[in-house]
Amino acid sequence: MTPEERERADGALAALETARQLRAGADSLAASAQAVPDRIAEAQARRIPSTGDARDLPYRSMAEEVASAMRVSRHVASARLRESSDLARSYPATQQALREGAISEEHVRALLAEGSALAADDAARVAYECECLDVARVSTAPQTRTAARVIADRLLDRDVEQAHAQAKARRRVSVRDLGDGMSELYAVAESTVIRGALDRLTTMGRRVAHAHRTAHQLHTPGGTALGEIRAAVQVMIPVGLMTGEVTGRPRGRPLLEYDQPIGAAEARRLAALTPTWDRIFVARDGTCRFPGRTTMPGSAVRFRDLSATAAPF
Repeated sequence: MTPEERERADGALAALETARQLRAGADSLAASAQAVPDRIAEAQARRIPSTGDARDLPYRSMAEEVASAMRVSRHVASARLRESSDLARSYPATQQALREGAISEEHVRALLAEGSALAADDAARVAYECECLDVARVSTAPQTRTAARVIADRLLDRDVEQAHAQAKARRRVSVRDLGDGMSELYAVAESTVIRGALDRLTTMGRRVAHAHRTAHQLHTPGGTALGEIRAAVQVMIPVGLMTGEVTGRPRGRPLLEYDQPIGAAEARRLAALTPTWDRIFVARDGTCRFPGRTTMPGSAVRFRDLSATAAPF
């Protein structure tokens, strides 16, 4: 890069940073303004003696007005009113970070969405906000959503093994014929099973890959690729869960490579069947801190990109 090109690039980057901060300030102003109609609608609803649909009328009316002003649908306006109200009432530090330009509107939506399960637990929500903001200030919005999901799951006061057992009862499989000799398979099952199935299909697809295949086609091999191929599933397991050093509810849960929590019993079973382990050092939320990198460390190990991760046991 020539000195003149470096100067032009630096100028463009500075302009982009200014634009980002201005946009964050505008988003903060919009969020503060949108919280006002929601509070007005709430006050109007309390004055309505009846229950049911009648009390929804003030919210729908305000949503219509906001939709007209913002040139969006009423559905979008209603969602923004709820988000802005939640932000103002429950996430003051997040609102301040948005106002300062430290995070974006996309970061805020990620925090609000993943923290909804903590709405009734003030202490957990405060801890969640603090941890998430540490990530959001140095990460992209998708990375923040991934981390927020892991953090919220860790802070939830619930029996995770019981929740997993109840979720397993909702397993199902269905097939939809698409025509032209093609069909769609839809399955809801344990995450280890689904990830293992995807890995097996991908491995089979790579065996017959050629230059004209798309990324999606690599995951869906033809019949000629059927063979004895072992599936691989990447799992991150807290050390204390394996050694028995953790007492009470553990600080972390076993995670598949794409941030999906699994049960402790299933993690131990997989660990017992694994001939080779990799020791991975990651952040507490399980993510890589490099901006733009959204894959979990296990994926890096499997595809031999060791820049962020591992040393074998």
